[in-house]
Amino acid sequence: MKALVPFGPLIYQGDMSEEFLEFLLECVDKSRNGDDRRWALAGHMDNERGAILDLDLFRSFIDIHIKRFLYLNHERRYDLNELHKPTSRTREHKADLHIVETIINQTLKYDLSNPWVNFQKKGEFNPIHEHIGIISAIMFIDIPEDIDHENDCDEHQIMSHGCLEFVYDNSKTMIITPKTGMIFLFPSELKHCVYPFKSDVERITMSFNLHNLTL
Repeated sequence: MKALVPFGPLIYQGDMSEEFLEFLLECVDKSRNGDDRRWALAGHMDNERGAILDLDLFRSFIDIHIKRFLYLNHERRYDLNELHKPTSRTREHKADLHIVETIINQTLKYDLSNPWVNFQKKGEFNPIHEHIGIISAIMFIDIPEDIDHENDCDEHQIMSHGCLEFVYDNSKTMIITPKTGMIFLFPSELKHCVYPFKSDVERITMSFNLHNLTL
């Protein structure tokens, strides 16, 4: 679990359990026959499908990552507050520490928009865009090693083949080299994009958006 804070918003990076990844791989096979989601998505991809999965089981896997994201955000807020002299407002923030310490044991309530799967092929990409909701996620289900090899052999300064890039304030960026099993959570309004690659392989990811989240 990592808190990536290269600019304003916090980005959560985690690793999915083997059980979670196996569940998603099974869902991917079914989702090839899911509803066509290209009309609702920004991607320049021929195959973007609504995920076919057991939503209750899916929630049981993602809850811990959502809680960790919330925990890190509250902890960051508290740590930043400690840099200031005590005031009535900082005392209120200090009270929030109780929330931080109990988040992991809380029951989450949220609306989950239907997850979708991106089956990305060579030359395809996702332009800069943002999501709806309050928290969004990207799960890397199958990232072929051929794409890593492209980056290793690239003579350009910035290696971006098949990479995810977050963009903040139209000026600050961070490029992620994805690996199978990674999961990222971030504020839905944070802009991001996915670069194309040249290899004749398939890069598979799944995403979702959360709405109306409460503890």
